[in-house]
Amino acid sequence: MTDTKSACLKLANVYTEDMFILDINHRPEGISAEEFNDRYKSIQSQKYKDVIEEIGQAMKQLELYR
Repeated sequence: MTDTKSACLKLANVYTEDMFILDINHRPEGISAEEFNDRYKSIQSQKYKDVIEEIGQAMKQLELYR
């Protein structure tokens, strides 16, 4: 089955938005530039890259993308 067809079939049977929307309640969101600089310093920092990687891994676990 193609990825598109598989995704369409899953969306047709959606029973909760958790299937395709990542819970952001425990992730950094909407921080100010000052807070970003204090926390990460740069988008090149390992700490920032780790957060991006964790988000990517969490997205891959969403039912729609499995």
